[in-house]
Amino acid sequence: VIDSEELIMTTARQLVDITQRLGIPLIFKSSYEKDNRGSEKNWKGPLANEGLKVLKKVREEFGIPVLTDV
Repeated sequence: VIDSEELIMTTARQLVDITQRLGIPLIFKSSYEKDNRGSEKNWKGPLANEGLKVLKKVREEFGIPVLTDV
């Protein structure tokens, strides 16, 4: 799940670097909402509006395909 924009961007940057070095394709996947985090009191993620903005930023900044699930 997207815990923060900073963490997602750092993760994407590292994955892009690794996959480019190895010459393998990358499809970045992250969820904007996780409903199975143990308790209804636990943070579920940024939800659709904010989460999709973060994933769009990953796609635009790194030029890689991005997937998500609900």
